[in-house]
Amino acid sequence: MAEDNPLDKLRVAKETEYFRKQEEALLRELRRRAALADERNQLSAATRIDDERVLQDLEELGFHPDTAILLPILPLVEVAWAEGGVSTRERDLILELASARGVRPDTPAYRKLSEWLSAYPGDDFFTKTREANARMIAALPPDQREASARDLASQAKRVAEASGGVFGLGKISPKEAKLIDKIVAELRSAGGG
Repeated sequence: MAEDNPLDKLRVAKETEYFRKQEEALLRELRRRAALADERNQLSAATRIDDERVLQDLEELGFHPDTAILLPILPLVEVAWAEGGVSTRERDLILELASARGVRPDTPAYRKLSEWLSAYPGDDFFTKTREANARMIAALPPDQREASARDLASQAKRVAEASGGVFGLGKISPKEAKLIDKIVAELRSAGGG
C-alpha cells in the first residue's frame, strides 16, 4: 500500500490558495473596471459627450460626474487667468456665476473650482476643456447652440471687465478680448453655427 506523501497535501493547499488569490484579484479588477465604466457613462450623460477620447481626457484632468457641472464655467476661469492671475473680483464673480449653475460650497465641484482659481491649471487643461465644451455645445439642439455661445461670451466679458483690464486702463484687455473671441469661435464652429 502506497503511503500518502505529506508534501502532496501541502502542495495542493498552496495551489488552491494561489488560485483563490488569483480569482480574488481578477474579481477586484473586474469590479474596478465596471466602476470606471459606470463613472464614464455617468460623465458622458452629464456632459452629453460620447467621444471616448474626450471623455478619457476629462477623466485624466480629474473630472467625474460630480465635477462635470464645471465644464461650462471653465472658459470664464481661462479668461480670468488671461492676464497671469485671477483678481479677487474675477474670483467672486466666477463663484457667483457657478452658484447660479448649481455649484454649492462644500461640494467636490466647488473645491475643484476654488483650486483652479488659485493655481493655474495649465494650457493643455484649457485646450482640452474648450474641446469638451465645444462637444457639449454641438450636442445641444440647434436653437440652443447660438444662445449658449452668446451667454458664454457675455459671461466671459463680465469676468474680463471685473479686473478692469491692464493697469486699470480699459475694461477688457486685448489679450482677454482675443481669448474670448477664440473661445466663442471654437464653440460656434463645433456647434455648426
